[in-house]
Amino acid sequence: MTQSHRAATAETASVIVVEDDAELREDILLPGLALSGFAVEGVASAEAL
Repeated sequence: MTQSHRAATAETASVIVVEDDAELREDILLPGLALSGFAVEGVASAEAL
């Protein structure tokens, strides 16, 4: 494994999910992304950003 590959895998990508359906956002999207290794945050609208 190269040093640059090690550095890339050590970083966690952040994702903000904008979804107004709270059940979809909280019960499906956010947990699925978190299990895939992303740092996630969910908001109901772009205004909340």
